[in-house]
Amino acid sequence: MKKILLCLFGVLVITAAASAQSRSFSMIPKPKSAQNSTRTKMEETPEFKKALKVYERLREARGDFRYPVPDFFMTQQKGQVASINYGPPIEIFLEEAAYNVCASFGDKADAAMAFLLGHELAHYYEKHGWRSDFGTTYSHLGISKQLDTLYKELEASTEGKKIHKTLMRFDTLSHQYEDVAMEAQADYLGGFLAYSAGYGMFDDGDKLIGRLYEEYGMKQNSEGYVTRSEREGMSKTASERMKTLVDVFEMANMLTAIGRYDDANLFYRYVLMEYQGREMYNNVGVTYLLFALKEYFKEDELKFRFPIQLDLAMATHRGSDETKERNRLLEQAIQHFDAAISMDPNYSPAYLNKACAYALMDDNARAYFYADVEGRKAASKNKDTLAINNLEIL
Repeated sequence: MKKILLCLFGVLVITAAASAQSRSFSMIPKPKSAQNSTRTKMEETPEFKKALKVYERLREARGDFRYPVPDFFMTQQKGQVASINYGPPIEIFLEEAAYNVCASFGDKADAAMAFLLGHELAHYYEKHGWRSDFGTTYSHLGISKQLDTLYKELEASTEGKKIHKTLMRFDTLSHQYEDVAMEAQADYLGGFLAYSAGYGMFDDGDKLIGRLYEEYGMKQNSEGYVTRSEREGMSKTASERMKTLVDVFEMANMLTAIGRYDDANLFYRYVLMEYQGREMYNNVGVTYLLFALKEYFKEDELKFRFPIQLDLAMATHRGSDETKERNRLLEQAIQHFDAAISMDPNYSPAYLNKACAYALMDDNARAYFYADVEGRKAASKNKDTLAINNLEIL
């Protein structure tokens, strides 16, 4: 039994090496003609320029430049809707036929396109492609070779063939289940990315999938794929989850506006557990900073209003024992601003807020450095007039 269980694990690991280096949209069936065929890139067409604008807006909204951002192109080939190729080079493409399906949504055309492209970007940023390289990378290890030997022993005996057949079926189903989970997550987080990029709540993902099935002549039921109704249901479920996340995010904004910084912090942190973006790290840091200002500073300590909010609520007199707690909150704020900066070194609001935090800790040398040097450089590069003015105020 131990050998069987070990072999089961081996099958799951070794066959992972055979996973494709690309991931197509939506777990929808693809015609054989689409497999491993060369894609001709469409360049400088009005359709490409419009799709590229949507893609660049999504990329900017994500704001994570720690990794190479995939290149984008369109193709007239029809077979995969949209896909990410993990390269090299790393590329995301959209087919012209899929573009036309998105265009059929009228005033929601850009939102539909953002849904498709956000889905592929979610695959990339959530590292769904790691499995493609795992088996190959570690196939030289002794344990991998022993597993391969056990695998061959199973094939050599009559009893082993039965076990082998069962394991292969289990392996296929487990991979399909894993793919379903990753597709659902890509729908969910890709939809939130589209929302954060300003495309609103696109809750017609199921209708988009239905139209893609019709445009591409896909079967309602295909072996190795979820059914059309199941795929549409996945999109509906992801949309409901996304609405909840959006509600939490907007509630955090409202709580911040009315000065409920500790509650807002909890809401922002909930979103951060689901979706890691530079703005979210920055917002968590801001609420730590504002809560420290409100609860742990004396009135006579705050001679100025810091440009992290429009109306700074002054705290009543506090005991000296709370200085340690307020500094802890300020340090946590700085850590989150640093996380935002690590994602995008040119994100000027994080430098501004980091400088404010250091100023509140009486570390004026570092406050001045991050305001006058690092913050000003980032704000000038982005032509962020608001940040430039706030940095000057600080």
